[in-house]
Amino acid sequence: MQEIKQLFNEIGKNDITEFHNDLVFGGFIDSVDIISLVSLIEDKYKISIDFDEIVPENFYNFQTIMEMICKMQK
Repeated sequence: MQEIKQLFNEIGKNDITEFHNDLVFGGFIDSVDIISLVSLIEDKYKISIDFDEIVPENFYNFQTIMEMICKMQK
C-alpha cells in the first residue's frame, strides 16, 4: 500500500492514508485527482486503464485502487 500512498503524495494529497474510505464521495479526491492518479498509475505500472474502469468504486480506498491495477496488469 506504500506505493499507492506515494501516488497520493505526488498529487498533493499527503493527508490521505490507507485507513481512509469512500475517497470520492467522502470529498477526499475529485475528478481532477482521479485523472492525475490514472496518469501516474499508467506511467508507473506501464498499463492502460480502460475508460470503463475509471469509476468512483475503483477509487473507494487504497485496496480498490490496487485491485484495479492488478486487474489491468492481467
